[in-house]
Amino acid sequence: MAYAHRKALGFGALGMTAAFVTGVVAVAGVVLYGPLSQDAKLDKAVRHVAVVWHTEGDGAADEQLRFEVARVSRHKTLTEEDCLRASDEQGVRLVRCEWETRVAVPLSDLVVPLSFVSEVQISVDGELR
Repeated sequence: MAYAHRKALGFGALGMTAAFVTGVVAVAGVVLYGPLSQDAKLDKAVRHVAVVWHTEGDGAADEQLRFEVARVSRHKTLTEEDCLRASDEQGVRLVRCEWETRVAVPLSDLVVPLSFVSEVQISVDGELR
């Protein structure tokens, strides 16, 4: 009877493993949320800069890029120097931003470097690729 009582109150090995895995996933989600969120925002920002460049020209695209970098960047991890605007002979325009960050793993001395790239091309007719 004592055994049944202990088993009913305890998690057991499977429950402890599930709790541990859930905890690890939750911590990873919290640690990675910032960089992944910033990257998703930058993907949208790069597309917006390309459209502004296509519709309003160089000056407006430069201004929009400065605005987007300031809006998206957390802790100054991204600067305007991390972004490139270029066009080829056919008039295809490229907007590309690359940035890196380092994420500390909680409860350890491990620091993981992460790299991100956001890129879009816009054709002469305004099609985004």
